[in-house]
Amino acid sequence: MDGKEETETKTEDLKEQRKLRRNLSETTAAEVVKKKPLPPVPGGKSAPQLPPQHSSPLLSATSPSSSPTSTQILASLAEKSTMDESPASPKSESEDDSDGPVSDLSSSSETEEVQKTRKGSIMKRVKSLRLTSSFVFAKTPSSYKSAGQEGDVPLSPSSSSSSSSSSASPSMQRTSSFSSASPSRRASAAVDMGTGSPVLGRTRGSMQMGSSGDVSSSYSPSSSSSSLRASSSTFSTSSSSSSFSPSSSPLLSTSPGLQSLDRSEEASHKEPEQPPEPEQEVVLTEEELHKMWGVPDVPQAIVFAEPRTHLYDIRLATNEKLIEKLSIEPASDLEQRHDMYVKIFFMTYRSMITSKFVLEKLWERYEAAGIDPDEAETWNPPLSKIRNTICKVIVFWVNNHYRDFGTDGSALKLLKEFIEKAKALPQFKGSLLGFLEKMVEKKLGKGTYKSFFEVADTVDNCPPSILPSKDWRSLIFNDLDELEVARQLTIGEHHIYAEIQPIELQDLAWSKDKLKFRAPNVLAMIERFNKYSTIFATLLVGEPRIKDRRRLIERFVRIGEHLLEMNSFNMLMAIMSGFGNSAVYRMKHTFASLPRKTLDTMETFQALLSSNGSYKMYRDRLANVTPPIIPFLGVYLTDLTFANDGNPGELRGLTNFRKLQLEYDIIDQVLRYQKAAAYNFKMVPRMVSFLEGLPKLDEQSLYSMSLQHEPRNVKKKDLK
Repeated sequence: MDGKEETETKTEDLKEQRKLRRNLSETTAAEVVKKKPLPPVPGGKSAPQLPPQHSSPLLSATSPSSSPTSTQILASLAEKSTMDESPASPKSESEDDSDGPVSDLSSSSETEEVQKTRKGSIMKRVKSLRLTSSFVFAKTPSSYKSAGQEGDVPLSPSSSSSSSSSSASPSMQRTSSFSSASPSRRASAAVDMGTGSPVLGRTRGSMQMGSSGDVSSSYSPSSSSSSLRASSSTFSTSSSSSSFSPSSSPLLSTSPGLQSLDRSEEASHKEPEQPPEPEQEVVLTEEELHKMWGVPDVPQAIVFAEPRTHLYDIRLATNEKLIEKLSIEPASDLEQRHDMYVKIFFMTYRSMITSKFVLEKLWERYEAAGIDPDEAETWNPPLSKIRNTICKVIVFWVNNHYRDFGTDGSALKLLKEFIEKAKALPQFKGSLLGFLEKMVEKKLGKGTYKSFFEVADTVDNCPPSILPSKDWRSLIFNDLDELEVARQLTIGEHHIYAEIQPIELQDLAWSKDKLKFRAPNVLAMIERFNKYSTIFATLLVGEPRIKDRRRLIERFVRIGEHLLEMNSFNMLMAIMSGFGNSAVYRMKHTFASLPRKTLDTMETFQALLSSNGSYKMYRDRLANVTPPIIPFLGVYLTDLTFANDGNPGELRGLTNFRKLQLEYDIIDQVLRYQKAAAYNFKMVPRMVSFLEGLPKLDEQSLYSMSLQHEPRNVKKKDLK
């Protein structure tokens, strides 16, 4: 019976111990989390221990001073873990069943083997707590990287207890060493690299400067019965690998008190930023603004496009700045840009300034009065290159726009004076002045400009003209050969087209009464177009019989086919415009009597010259034909009208170079075929006079005659 009572007593003791162990386990887990300090922070600052007034209410729990210490609890936990893993030993007589301090649970008579087992149990329990912890990551620069997650550093929440950091205390002790690149980096260690807001507060505990470039910290809780290294972490700024063993509490990473401490610490280290000194704006006088040397590229003189891609990407500028950019020697990768800039300038400058003004400013740039030539040769670009570039520019000007000098005696005189004065200046090696002089003499030796019309009239390989067999005095339109009519219409049209000047197409000069004097040839082509369109309509409506009208339409269609073969698009459009006249278009029975072939051809003309898609079919065909060509002028006059709407010639007192670029793109399409090739047709003056003298009626007379020859609601059988 004594053995049975002893067994029951042991069983009751074990139950009491298990119950006490469960209670202690819950208390121990919370105490370990509470006592665990933060690991060090990259950049050299240690983790803070929060003061009591900033502790999280969820993690700080006040306990009486007689409460067991964390070391005692850990020791008790170790003993009970040992009891779970080893056979139960007889209860010592000195032990009682009361709930006393945890340290009383450790018997002084424990064997060394039991103590080792207790140590291992504590390490397993702490390891389990590590694995169940959550990490709080703060973004760091790319130079700080951990092995677990690139660019992030896991931050452990600091303890919320108010215990002091003393090495004599049996509570947790912490030692740390760190090295930082600079004080500024250490000062910024408490700032979240991702958002710029503080994430760590004032550092508590002892810190030691090291030289290894690593930041290491160790936590060493100890007791009278056991010593334990709870965790160890290392972070190196020179390596991408690190290991941490933090406890979890994400609440501290967003604690308002913690952030307020961090902001105050960051503010104490941060130097006040000095505002950048504003650049002094250069203000030029009116006299300085119009000089050709020493004028900086300030907005008062020139405005570049944004973003600026190259030197010639100009939006607004003074006329002097535009001329200055002509003379700048381009880099090898900008030669095409400079060439295009020169083309745009000399195609469009006449709407702003005169040829005389351009020559005077180029001479001012070439002469470089008051500048030491030897010193200027050290500039970038040197003066010699600037002068050679000016010579090249003038060569281009004379070769491509010689009529600026052939029709303006003052400009030609000034050009000769330019060459003579330039020869009197000291010459640099490799000067192109001699080349310029020879080229001008060659041009002057050929006399004044000759149009393509005059050149074509002297071509030897012209096809023979097809003349009518009847007497010119009794001739009618139907007696003329259709091919020869197309030739004479084309050569007369080309005579006017070849004389069109760029200035005629600028500023909508043809449509403004005060500027019409600048566009004589454009106005002549418009007048000729309208004249022949009315003549074709008058000839059709004037025929009283439907049979004769049908034959005349077929004749016009065949003439149109010849015009299309000659690329005479402007006159072909005049024929189609005659068909579209309201007096002609209403004659349904006349068009219904046409053969299918004629109708198909007319539909082809209409589709080709349709305005659909901004004359897409016409533009496509024009791009694939071989000169000579006379383009349909109306397409480009419409384009120029749209380009001028909302684009003034001047803005802020500066020339709107963007408008000049838009005009150049369109004018170049109009005039590019002037010099491409000439028609090798001979003009027949008597036939031209005959065609010019054909009758034409006004709109009202045309419509009245149309109603007379094909009344409204008339049946075909009732027509003649």
